Amino acid sequence: EDLVSGLLLPLYFVSSGLKTDVATIQGLQSWGLLVFVTFTACFGKIVGTIVVSLLCKVPFNESLVLGFLMNSKGLVELIVLNIGKDRKVLNDQTFAIMVLMALLTTFMTTPLVLAVYKRKARKSDYKYRTIERKNA
Repeated sequence: EDLVSGLLLPLYFVSSGLKTDVATIQGLQSWGLLVFVTFTACFGKIVGTIVVSLLCKVPFNESLVLGFLMNSKGLVELIVLNIGKDRKVLNDQTFAIMVLMALLTTFMTTPLVLAVYKRKARKSDYKYRTIERKNA
């Protein structure tokens, strides 16, 4: 596990990054497409997760955080994108847009989750949140 997560996984991410040619995203239409794809991907996952969580009676703050966490992309998406590029299903511009979308959605996860929990922490009363306290 240490060899895979410590050496091989970072090398895979580096090889994916080296295959990505951001210079192929040229013009206002291409950058607009990147914004549209990113917004659509985020909106669908976040709103879908919030709706289902609220139907399951999860509090709104926690369902929002769950939506942000579900929105992050990872290894599986990069594998699918690399296979699509290798099989010539995705051209260089589409591949670059999808990789940048995966990066943007992954990088925005941590700040958004921390922002929601900091706001929640200000509103909450942690006076009775100890291990020793039991409901008797």
